[in-house]
Amino acid sequence: MNRLLAGKILLASFLLFFAATAPGWAANGEIEKGEELYRQGQTEDAYRLLMRAVFRDPENPANTAAFHTLARIFLDRDQPDRALAILSRIPEKNRRALTRILRGNALLRSGYVEEAFSQLQRLAPDELPAAEGLLYFETLAAGKERRGQTMEALFFYHQALVLAVHEHDRRRLLVPVSRIAQEIAGTPESGEARFMFQETVTGHVLNLREAEKLAQAGHNREALGLLQPVLESPVEFPYRPEAADLYRRITGTIWERRHTIGVLLPLSGQYAAYGKMVRRGMELALEPRNGDLQGGIRFLFRDTGADPERTVAAVKDLCQQEKVTALLGPLSGRAAEAGARQAQQEGVPLLALSPRQGLPEIGSWIFRTSLTGESQINRLLRYAVAEKGLNRFAILYPADNMGREFADLFARQAVTWGGRIVVSRSYPVSANDFRGPILQLLGNNPVSGRRAPFDALFIPDYGERVGLLASQLPYYDIEGVLLLGTHSWNSPELVTRGGKALEGAVFTDGFFADSPHPQVRNFVRSFRERHEESPSILDAQGYDAVALLLSLLADSRVRTRQDLQEGIRQVRDFPGITGNLSFRENGEGEKSLYLLRIREGAVEQID
Repeated sequence: MNRLLAGKILLASFLLFFAATAPGWAANGEIEKGEELYRQGQTEDAYRLLMRAVFRDPENPANTAAFHTLARIFLDRDQPDRALAILSRIPEKNRRALTRILRGNALLRSGYVEEAFSQLQRLAPDELPAAEGLLYFETLAAGKERRGQTMEALFFYHQALVLAVHEHDRRRLLVPVSRIAQEIAGTPESGEARFMFQETVTGHVLNLREAEKLAQAGHNREALGLLQPVLESPVEFPYRPEAADLYRRITGTIWERRHTIGVLLPLSGQYAAYGKMVRRGMELALEPRNGDLQGGIRFLFRDTGADPERTVAAVKDLCQQEKVTALLGPLSGRAAEAGARQAQQEGVPLLALSPRQGLPEIGSWIFRTSLTGESQINRLLRYAVAEKGLNRFAILYPADNMGREFADLFARQAVTWGGRIVVSRSYPVSANDFRGPILQLLGNNPVSGRRAPFDALFIPDYGERVGLLASQLPYYDIEGVLLLGTHSWNSPELVTRGGKALEGAVFTDGFFADSPHPQVRNFVRSFRERHEESPSILDAQGYDAVALLLSLLADSRVRTRQDLQEGIRQVRDFPGITGNLSFRENGEGEKSLYLLRIREGAVEQID
């Protein structure tokens, strides 16, 4: 009985406590939710929730935050009188710096300029959080502008811009900055302000409005002198389209940002890892070279995934809005084709990083720098036929798209080189036992001790599977035959699984991290210092693509997209990490690929 009584007393105490505290808990939750709704731009929902919370529990200390947000809502609605009324409900002991800032803002909008300054002068701006500091400087600037103190107003608007994180805040603050810049254009104050705020977004607005004034007076050369830094600057500037339009009206030509390159890569989705490798190489190429170019160079990366539609949209934005001089990428086949077609339509040079067949044939603006199946097979056949005198070939390939594509390319190009295909067979992608396909190579009736009816065997598969397959060849007396492969052989699993059966085998690749070439060794060392791992071929290709463009843009004669297009077309033996690069007439890149051989269980470069 005592236990039952004690339990009832405890339960009653809990219910009394909950009844007393529940309204506060509920109100606090509503206030937090209301503030979040306001941050998300759902002003009406925030207003209703916050008003309900403060009237439900008028004595709640958390109401101060609610009153602040409600005051912001009233100020957003241009109702400063209601903002003042709601702020007056905050007890003196609960008033904060933000209370005074909001009150000063509301007083200023109501026309009480001196009273507003009285509120603001009590505050120490250096001690304010960024968001409150922004509102403080914006209010102070507006007050100075009301007083006619233009230069001081401009200074405080600039201070607010420095603290602005969100784009909507920056755009709002630039409206009065632009207004002041227009008012003082053509006066000594304009020159003073442009000097004070040079290389900032405030300075760019001042330069633009001064350039407009000069152009109206017919002083086009002076106007262009102010416009050029604005257009070339890496500083984000929402009025850049206006500046570009003024440039067009003065010169009669479309402005192109000389030192901005658009990059189209899969930075999310299933190919994100590959896109990030390419980006690492690009960023490494920028480090030592960027200072060599006047004004620097800016790369705008766009995540296109492997989506053709996203790629087309990104190309349009980069070409039409950002006015890029060139594009790099994409990687995946369908996205690369879609991007190339749009770049051709826009008339912008695109350096394709995809091996997809037919990309350069899309048009005169499309070039390719990536490793292709055709270039690999040409290098293998030159070695086998021209250097080793072999002409009888067999092909053993996986029954997938890659295998079939390489087998077909090899068969066609072997004939061009004067060789012939003795036999060509496929095997299932999931195969571990290659007895059947190997016997088919030998005519299903192998004779012990008889040499295979071919001089070389081409196997276009990945290193781990090639190693497993090669280890089974000696059992069927396939020895003394040169094994040939593509860059997909370049894996530690190749030699681990293949062992001695791969001795003397040759494959090609677009990059070899252990190359003795000084340029490659310097690249590999720099990459390892930064990333603590060895670079891949994708890292190297990204590096080379940027290095090529930087070398072309360093020429002061290259100013337009057409200049760059012609410069790319004339490239001969550019010394890249992935081999010396030249371009054919159709835009296809030709590289001196690495020829690699397996010797005593290790991979070595033989050219």
